[in-house]
Amino acid sequence: MQKDQLKDFPPLPSKINPNDSFNRSKYMNELKTKMNLKETASEKLIYGVFPLPVYNIYSEMLKYLLENDMFVLDQVFSVVKAPLGYVFRDFI
Repeated sequence: MQKDQLKDFPPLPSKINPNDSFNRSKYMNELKTKMNLKETASEKLIYGVFPLPVYNIYSEMLKYLLENDMFVLDQVFSVVKAPLGYVFRDFI
């Protein structure tokens, strides 16, 4: 149900290396060949609905995903509290 609900708009990108842990579809491989794209060893932010072993997320986004049954939280490893201030105050 969650996967169907989020298939058109995955809420969280995953920082993964596409060469190591991402299964490309036949269409993606054909597109890569057609566009003459090169392989890269760098990590990319890729949107998808697959289980994540470790992920960092802001509390408000986590709250939204849990309240709307878009997310299942198995375990919390740690909580980091960071003060957030005004970002553009100097420009106003």
